[in-house]
Amino acid sequence: LAVNLIFLVYPFLKGAWMSLHHWELLPKPSEPEPTFAGLVNYGRLFRDPFFWSALGNTAKFAAMAVPAITG
Repeated sequence: LAVNLIFLVYPFLKGAWMSLHHWELLPKPSEPEPTFAGLVNYGRLFRDPFFWSALGNTAKFAAMAVPAITG
């Protein structure tokens, strides 16, 4: 249970929390803390054509790799 909490649950929750905030790769001294963005990040993501291209490529890769590995 402890291993699942440390290596699965905590990273999942931390990633979900981070996805709802605006993060700077190199934070400015005037804005050291991430700011709450809500679902704005997801709205930008779903309008981004590169996201849909990457999602399609990932699906194609999985569709070819999984049967090859398990077969």
